Amino acid sequence: MPRGDVDRRLLEALGADGRVGWAELAARTGLSESTVRRRISRELRDRDILVRCDLAQQTAGWPGIATYRAVVPHGELDATGGALARLPQIRLCASVTGSCNLLFSVWLRDLDGITALESLLDERFPRLTVQDRTVTLRTAKRMGRLLGEDGRAVGHVALGF
Repeated sequence: MPRGDVDRRLLEALGADGRVGWAELAARTGLSESTVRRRISRELRDRDILVRCDLAQQTAGWPGIATYRAVVPHGELDATGGALARLPQIRLCASVTGSCNLLFSVWLRDLDGITALESLLDERFPRLTVQDRTVTLRTAKRMGRLLGEDGRAVGHVALGF
């Protein structure tokens, strides 16, 4: 069987339920349990797949998201991105192309948190210039999961290969 087909079947089954055991994963994919265990172990070791645990954002007390597009001098991009990524409220920090070279997203306890965050950015990152910000008050889907009003997973969207 071509590697692409095996990977697709494993990823589809894991996408539906990442907590499924080896035997059930084998049954869902038509592969042997030892093949499933060996393939998943290798892909985890090689970081071809990553394990992520997420939580219901609203239930955890972080109902809002602010996404920032910013510019940092190119020579400071890695250091600034690394320092931003270590802030506890940062959920995503990435170098991007286009008119902005840095994108980051933060979870907020309330919209007043934007002011506090931007004061922190001014203080700690004086060469970072925010070009745009977007506030999201409700997320409908994250990591392939459809989310209900309370932010808990209520469904799954299969990967499109």
